[in-house]
Amino acid sequence: MNALDRHSAAPKGNPAAATDVSSSPKSAFDPTATVGRTDASLSCRDHPTLARRDAFIIAGLCVVVLITAHLMDVFEHVSAWVLTYRNMGLDELITTLVFLAFALIVYAFRRREEFKVEVAERLQAEAELRESLAKEEATLQRRTAEVKAANLALLAELEERKKTELNLRLQAAALNAAANEVVVTDHRA
Repeated sequence: MNALDRHSAAPKGNPAAATDVSSSPKSAFDPTATVGRTDASLSCRDHPTLARRDAFIIAGLCVVVLITAHLMDVFEHVSAWVLTYRNMGLDELITTLVFLAFALIVYAFRRREEFKVEVAERLQAEAELRESLAKEEATLQRRTAEVKAANLALLAELEERKKTELNLRLQAAALNAAANEVVVTDHRA
C-alpha cells in the first residue's frame, strides 16, 4: 500500500468494506484472481495452501522427468553428446549448470528471508499507520464536537442579541411615543 491507500484497506472490524473475491468465478490458484484483492485477503492463510500446491507440482514434474529420463535413456545420450564435444568444454557446462541449480536454490532462500523481513516491516508500518489514523480520527471527532459546541454557543448568543435588539427598539419606540405625547404647557402666563 503506498501510504497505505485508505480506499483499499478495510476498516478494522468491517470486513464488508474489503473487496469481495469469494464470489469471483476464478480459482484461488489463478494468478489473475489476485487482481482487486485487498492486502487483507492476500494473507498468510493462503501461503500454506499455495506452498503445498507448488510442492505437489514440483514433485509431479520430478516424477515425470524421472520416468521420461529412464525410458529414453537421457543420461546416456547426454553423456555421449558431452564426450563427443569434449574438446568444446561441454562437460564443464554440465558441472556449471548443476552448480547454478544449487546456487538458484540458495538465491531463492535468501530472497524469501528478505521478503519475510519486508513483510514484517510493512505490517509494522501498517499497524503504526492504523494507530495514527485512529488518533487522527479521535482528534477529528473531538474537534468536530468542539466546533458544534461553539456553533451552538454562537447561535445562543445571536438569539440573545436579537432579543436585546428587539427590546432596545421597543424601548426607543416607547420613548419616541412618550416624547410625542408630552404637551409642554407654560404655567407662568
